Amino acid sequence: MWNYYVKNDAYRGYNLGIKVEDFVELLQSAITQENESRSSIDTISLEFRNITYDSTQMEQNIFTKSEEFRCEEEYRFVIEVPINHILPKEYIEKRFFIQGYRVGASGIITPYLEWKFTLDDKKRLFTKITLAPMIEKKLAMASFKRYLHKDVYQNIDIVPSKIKLRF
Repeated sequence: MWNYYVKNDAYRGYNLGIKVEDFVELLQSAITQENESRSSIDTISLEFRNITYDSTQMEQNIFTKSEEFRCEEEYRFVIEVPINHILPKEYIEKRFFIQGYRVGASGIITPYLEWKFTLDDKKRLFTKITLAPMIEKKLAMASFKRYLHKDVYQNIDIVPSKIKLRF
């Protein structure tokens, strides 16, 4: 689905193959540990499930998309963080999640969570990495291997996309 997500006609990025069950388990564990250090009033919550594709039921539901997108076979994770969960920077090292903000193309400020992964998490989660269609496949593969660390990528299949690059 590279053609849906390209920017300025530049195919770039990586498709990360993960073990969903392990992802859910690690995420729930991180949320539990994060919540143990907070009051019960301002805990982080998690909801996850497959997207329902239904063009007739398009009310405000983050887990519903139009039927036209069925080919995506999307699965969504929604993490709700209370507004008072923001912590001073000196506590960041002790946290699993770091809240940040970015300005989107439309100018809207969007909050996001950065989740700290360990090398063991990466070993456990990633099963396959597919490179976007690109000219510098070898460089992209080498840089991603460096990012993952030698101990991690040895058991991960890293492959280039089968889609041909067009100019």
